[in-house]
Amino acid sequence: MKLHTLLTMVASAVFLSACNDQHRSNEEFKSVVGKELDGLSAALQWNGLAQCASSNSAISVAAQAARRNIHLHRQRRGISAQTASLVDRDLLPSLQSLSEESAFLAQRCAAADYDNTGFSPEREIRLQQFVQEWRSAIDFFNQGIKENYSYDLDGKSTRSVKKLPVVMPTRSFTDCDEAVCERMVVIPAGRFVMGGSAEEHKAFDITPQTVAWETPRHPVQVTQAFALSAHEVSLGNFLRFMQETGYRIPDGCTQLKGDPLNLAFESRANLKNVGFPQNNDQPVTCVRRQDAEAYTQWLSRKTGETYRLPTEAEWDYAARAGTQTAYFWGSKADAQACSFANVYDLESDEVNQFGFVHFPCTDGYAYLAPVGSFQPNDFGLFDMIGNAREWVADCWHGNFVGAPANQREWGSEEGGLCHFAVLKGGAWPYNTFNDRIAYRDTYYSSQFRAYMYGFRVARDIRP
Repeated sequence: MKLHTLLTMVASAVFLSACNDQHRSNEEFKSVVGKELDGLSAALQWNGLAQCASSNSAISVAAQAARRNIHLHRQRRGISAQTASLVDRDLLPSLQSLSEESAFLAQRCAAADYDNTGFSPEREIRLQQFVQEWRSAIDFFNQGIKENYSYDLDGKSTRSVKKLPVVMPTRSFTDCDEAVCERMVVIPAGRFVMGGSAEEHKAFDITPQTVAWETPRHPVQVTQAFALSAHEVSLGNFLRFMQETGYRIPDGCTQLKGDPLNLAFESRANLKNVGFPQNNDQPVTCVRRQDAEAYTQWLSRKTGETYRLPTEAEWDYAARAGTQTAYFWGSKADAQACSFANVYDLESDEVNQFGFVHFPCTDGYAYLAPVGSFQPNDFGLFDMIGNAREWVADCWHGNFVGAPANQREWGSEEGGLCHFAVLKGGAWPYNTFNDRIAYRDTYYSSQFRAYMYGFRVARDIRP
């Protein structure tokens, strides 16, 4: 046998042995991760309000232990690039979030001012759903590790698009020749007053709990023009994003159901199975804020521009479009609403029988409507009220004390809770008073998603 042939055979054997070793190491690591996540999933149990503090403390400890053990084995073993990507980018940060969120809820459950009333984000039903939402996320990761799940937002798997020229000044534009490039409306600089007024609160008999979230009113200067999509992101466009990137979302979605009516986490629901008839022209729902942010990252890489979620101040300013009334069409919950928004109306009440305070008109839709089905506001934006409620970028603050006087994102300063996002704009099954532009709230779970919540995208405009 020639020396060259022998050396080739030896090199092949060494390479094959190395591949087998890496495969074995990767499978051993996946087994370790599976055991850790199985244990954590079992620990995610709701044991009633009386055990809320102790249960959440135990979940926090279990999540941190799972993170520590997985990280330790991650450092010791050679694992595949796919497994490493899912673990480093998604799993380990998520376990840290779960530990911090459950520790926060443990403190709130034991607090003297714990609030189990009204729309409180810490009311009992939401604490129960926090556990369900996070269990679905942990099980999702467990299955993903077993299946070598990965996704790609950096553009490598994204088909290139034809960029369209954008010449400023303009009122609207699109960045590319594909449907996923939304028509973007240029929102000019300006000034407005943010929050709900005392007159509005009195007229709608707003509860003290909600009044606190919307006050104090404060002037905001929008110093930099920005662009906001004319429509909410559609299901069809979001599915295109998932197809191009391989991105997935855990099953499970919150709905309104039961007698008495309440929020209910349906483990088999998802963005393609929300619980009522839907089509690709309707806004995508059953998505978390992090899913919306992943979409904006993909769109940024696809176009070369900076897409993101709007800040709360930008959203409010754009929704008002120069008005300071409860709705951008006026101050009253009257029949005008059905010309401008998909709201909880006479038909919605008849079909769904939620018994909410409804608008005295019919807009033609008992559930979600195709995006852009109604008249826009004066900026040319559709569905800023009703249809799907929308995620914005800011961290949750329970009031506007210390809020920015400009359009910037409000982060962890002044006690901001950055695991929990702000929702704006009302939705198709909302009471009239919660469709007001000023209304804002949150849910104490980064994994929260519901069949009435979606998003729209903002884009920076370079000076």
